[in-house]
Amino acid sequence: MLYLCYSLILRNLKLFFVLFCLVSVGFAQKNQHQKGLWKGLVMPNDRLSVPFSLHLEKGKYTISNGNENILLSVKKHGRDSLRATFPEADAELVFAFENPQSLRGYWRNLNAKTVVSVPFQAYFAPNEKRCNPVGNATQIDFSGKWKTVFSPQTPQASNAIGLFKVNEQKITGTFLTESGDYRFLEGNVNGNSWQMSSFNGVWAFLVDANFENDTLKGIFYSGASGRTPFFAVRDTKFELGNPNDLTTVVNDLPFQFDDFVTLKNKPFTFPGKRYKDKMVIFQIMGTWCPNCMDETQLFKEMYSRYNKQGLEIIALGYERGTDKSAQIKRLKEFKKRLKVPYQVLLCGTSSKDVAAKHFPMLSGISSFPTTVFLDRKGKIVAVHTGFNGPATGESYKLWVDGTIQLIEQYLLK
Repeated sequence: MLYLCYSLILRNLKLFFVLFCLVSVGFAQKNQHQKGLWKGLVMPNDRLSVPFSLHLEKGKYTISNGNENILLSVKKHGRDSLRATFPEADAELVFAFENPQSLRGYWRNLNAKTVVSVPFQAYFAPNEKRCNPVGNATQIDFSGKWKTVFSPQTPQASNAIGLFKVNEQKITGTFLTESGDYRFLEGNVNGNSWQMSSFNGVWAFLVDANFENDTLKGIFYSGASGRTPFFAVRDTKFELGNPNDLTTVVNDLPFQFDDFVTLKNKPFTFPGKRYKDKMVIFQIMGTWCPNCMDETQLFKEMYSRYNKQGLEIIALGYERGTDKSAQIKRLKEFKKRLKVPYQVLLCGTSSKDVAAKHFPMLSGISSFPTTVFLDRKGKIVAVHTGFNGPATGESYKLWVDGTIQLIEQYLLK
């Protein structure tokens, strides 16, 4: 009898082991995938799909937009899915492989005003174009500088500059505005039309354009409902307003505050002993702002280069929502994720009007980021509105060179 019981137990254990192995092999096969270039699609609504390039190589997941490469951090999520987080953005992709050549899941921007799960899928497509515009005319070289008007003939009309570069059928570029750029866009040309897109965890953009009668006409799609018409014409001489003149000093009030808090929720007062006789850069920003992330990368370099010589930088965070603990948590994650070496404060909610009330010595705050430079005596010597990042090429280089020149002018004399 005892022998019979042992035999039954042994048989059941063997059966369990076989079933476990079969399930494990099935899970492993399901999560194996083709290595190389995949085409990703996020679908903010029923009619819009924003394409992007996803490279899968040896356990590495990389999203590319033009010259931008975003290496995701991927970990197991639940029983049979994966979670990919972005290095700079508080965002995630959660997905599972349907088979070795396709996956499906959702995208969430965790710093959005309303966090929603946006459908996302990708499939192995080493030879497929990123975008597929419809065109039938002789291919046009769209390379160069284009004067652009968004929302033309409306009260919301605004100027921008389109910077594009075409290599065979591939097109890359961005749009510059007075508040910053739209970062890296990439797509394809087909005859007299093109499409470009960008996806970085915070933004999902699709731009569709067609060239007729010397004018480029198109639609700029963003998120679930953003749909902005535009037109553009070639113009090598057109310039936007000088970002150093858009926000001005209007009175002699000192640059000081005592109602902001540190990331330990402690009161912070400026000026203070630590900043006496120092040159200080104030970065008016928010963790929800991709241009602020680009600016932070630059300021990390400036801080490392000039801090020992007397440069200090303070990030003034304006965060979405009204929950103070949640706002501080996002700023803590931002500081950790980007390895920010300088002081970060919570100043209020993400509103230009709220920010403007904190700085009555300025004409207003029209953009995040806005950057204020103080010399060693606490005098405002420059105010810069917006930020044109690495995607803008020469404009970014001019800003970097100008920032270095300004710092050295007031720091080293």
